Amino acid sequence: MLSVFILRWMFGFFEFEVRGRFPERFINIASRNGINMWNMKGSKNSFSAAAKTGAADTLRNYAKKTGCELTIQKSHGLPYLIKKYTSRCGIAAGLALSIALYIFLTGFVWNISIEAPTGINSYEIRALLRKEGIYEGARISSFNTEQAEKKLFSTRDDIGWIAINLCGTDINTSISAKQDVNRENNKEIYNILSSADGIVTRMEIANGTAAVKVNDGIRKGQLLVSGIGEYSNGKTHFDSSRAKIYADTYRTVTISIPKKTTSTQYSMTGQRSSVTFFGIELPTALFTGSEGTIVKSRTEQAVLFEKILPVKRTTELIYTKSSKDIKLNTDKAKEILTDRSKLYEIFMLADKSGGVIKKKSCRLQESDSEYTIITDYTIEQNVAVRQLIETDREPD
Repeated sequence: MLSVFILRWMFGFFEFEVRGRFPERFINIASRNGINMWNMKGSKNSFSAAAKTGAADTLRNYAKKTGCELTIQKSHGLPYLIKKYTSRCGIAAGLALSIALYIFLTGFVWNISIEAPTGINSYEIRALLRKEGIYEGARISSFNTEQAEKKLFSTRDDIGWIAINLCGTDINTSISAKQDVNRENNKEIYNILSSADGIVTRMEIANGTAAVKVNDGIRKGQLLVSGIGEYSNGKTHFDSSRAKIYADTYRTVTISIPKKTTSTQYSMTGQRSSVTFFGIELPTALFTGSEGTIVKSRTEQAVLFEKILPVKRTTELIYTKSSKDIKLNTDKAKEILTDRSKLYEIFMLADKSGGVIKKKSCRLQESDSEYTIITDYTIEQNVAVRQLIETDREPD
């Protein structure tokens, strides 16, 4: 929103009021012809809004055509200031100063973008760039991108390729991960075994000989795809088995909570903010939290003409923790346990097994000291795991 306001102020805008019997006709014709209006407020026979300076004459014509009267109430922005102070020599001096300031600022880094694959932390890369003198607010002439590339490449073992490009006042850093050059030895023969008990639902075999079929029951460690097979002439052949064997597996999960528990609440007790300009942080509001507080921060980056400026505003909200002892009833316990079961399904069960939950059934139990939810799951997952076959024979 800050960048939109800056653009509107630079090009100028005005506030106006339209009166007439049918002001909605004025709104319709203006919208159909692409006139952008904002801050619109209406009443029975009138409405007010704001629009860019260049649309004034066009809107007057639309008002006349629709039998309305348009009145400009207030004008804002740089064009009006220039018009107002044209006769003053300070305008020329200010313009010259602005141009000089712009030229000066283009000698610094305004923004750094990092494109890195999963597994490479962009914050760590940003810290390494800072050690090489590359950061928001750094003078462009003070660092060498080629030397920084070599330094980062030699520092990180997980980087396969890196490019640091200077585009005007922006630094664009592209990184690719190092590829595993260890290829499978063709002489190594693998069987595929089952990683869990279950019932086979489907099979995708690229290499190897199937030892089970769909709807077969399987046990953990059972052979699913063999790397040793026979041709029609009886000759043995060896394959490095590759396959995905999907099966319905079964799992029971138990989650318990005590009947008496402690509820933790956080209430906002203050905030502090700061503005960072070319890497220099300037506090605008101070607040010191006490012990037991947590801080949540929010950063807003200034943008102008789709360019990220080296100006950031950071707001930190201070929350104080308080605790309260509560006793759970059956309904509340069921709600909490259900939520925890859903979190377990998302972050532990389906994610780790790499499967899909096809069916589940839950039951709630109560004892003297706790509530327990027991959930039975049916999960379809790929149960195939590879096992090396020790053999001295050469594959065909």
